[in-house]
Amino acid sequence: MTKTKAMNTLFIFSDEHCKKMLGCYGNEDIHTPNLDKLASEGVRFTNAYCNNPICMPSRASMTVGDFGSKYGYWDNMSPYGGEEKGYGHRLVDEGIKVTTIGKLHYKSDSSQTGFPDMRHPLNANGGVGDYFAAIRGFGNDAYKHAFEKNITGARWGDAPHLRFDRKTTEEAIDCIASKNEDDEPWIIQVGYITPHYPLVAPEKYKDLYPPDKLPLPKQFSLDKRPKHPVVSEMRRYMGVDYEMSEKTIRKARAVYYGMCSFLDDQVGMLLKALKLQGLDKNTRIIYATDHGEMLGEHATWFKELFYEESVSIPMIMNGPDIVPMEVQENVSLFDIYPTLLDGAGIALSDQDLKKPGRSLWPVAQGRERIEKERLAISEYHADGLSTSSYMVRDHRYKFIYHVDFPNQLFDLKNDPEELHDLGQDLNYEAVVFAMEDKLRLIIDPEETFMKSKIHQFESMRKYGGHKKILSQGVDFACTPVPEELNKAD
Repeated sequence: MTKTKAMNTLFIFSDEHCKKMLGCYGNEDIHTPNLDKLASEGVRFTNAYCNNPICMPSRASMTVGDFGSKYGYWDNMSPYGGEEKGYGHRLVDEGIKVTTIGKLHYKSDSSQTGFPDMRHPLNANGGVGDYFAAIRGFGNDAYKHAFEKNITGARWGDAPHLRFDRKTTEEAIDCIASKNEDDEPWIIQVGYITPHYPLVAPEKYKDLYPPDKLPLPKQFSLDKRPKHPVVSEMRRYMGVDYEMSEKTIRKARAVYYGMCSFLDDQVGMLLKALKLQGLDKNTRIIYATDHGEMLGEHATWFKELFYEESVSIPMIMNGPDIVPMEVQENVSLFDIYPTLLDGAGIALSDQDLKKPGRSLWPVAQGRERIEKERLAISEYHADGLSTSSYMVRDHRYKFIYHVDFPNQLFDLKNDPEELHDLGQDLNYEAVVFAMEDKLRLIIDPEETFMKSKIHQFESMRKYGGHKKILSQGVDFACTPVPEELNKAD
């Protein structure tokens, strides 16, 4: 294999960006010209996946390049703290200049996470995050009012998370401006909050998205929504297990569209700064997100489930030595770890090679192809569900295994919108068995589930028990930004 040439990398990582909310992924209603151009001139991965559809464990698994469950990154009260070496450690140890700007969602701002040059960071609230996950499955009274309020309270205007992202862009532009063409290869990782809720978008995007002109989500009405018990359990927990009005749904979706356009504008400013500094000729770019957003599809909101809107993510790569193309084979956030190392000219160690990811630069440069049968794997052990769930996806089928609950199966070739669950269809029994075998060769679902519950039971006792957590944590829905950004300029 030809070694990848070392080059600068700008890694842009957003939060909760649904793949279907980009023009380059087929949405004709949304305005995302900067990311669309990045995709048209680069590589667009049509089947990229997160390895856990919730913030902290998704980011932790990406950072270590492996299943978060192997290291105890279960939920949003299990932030990455550098316990297992991540790509930051590897890069810095090899002498690569790495700067992170904006949201990381790690345990703390400490360099122990592998990033000594951390600017304008946003990490776990209080070093813990959301300990509401500790009481999952210990009673059916858990209900997060804050989730429903994010939908019914969607609005146009300004908000702390938008101010945080604007400052992230300013800091990133300053960092880019400090670089020269003849610098040693560097990596800048820029993390945005948007389009993660709260659902607030600047007024300037309001006219782009008249709510009545946008499509309604599929299967959102009471008579059409999927009745799978795990999906129903998540709806109840989120407080969205009733028939929302079309007006509420349309308004929330329109604001989310606006947040995606806001994010796209931030990306556009970074790309402009790169070009003004003359660095576009020797810098590769990666765009991805930690998970998607359901946005009312199948009558569900936020993430946590394994529908495409939640677990499938946008992934775009661009650069002066990239061959423009569309890649349909499965990739995932596991691949970020080896991709960043390889792009910086670092040879992967034996330990690195044991991880499930692979560098995507040889693919993006047309030197290699991804095997058609490559699997995408994802897991979920967090709040909203009393069980643990696992997804395995091959080139055609998506199989979802829920411990102690019925399986789900979707034929993504013939049913890309996942309208027909084949999990209990006897005609697909052989497919279900084969997909479950593939999953069990990689992970033991029941054993992993029990490990997650032990961790969460111990955490529940640590934070005062079920009743105390229930009374204190019910309205915690997103990581607060620094205090100074809570007030407008």
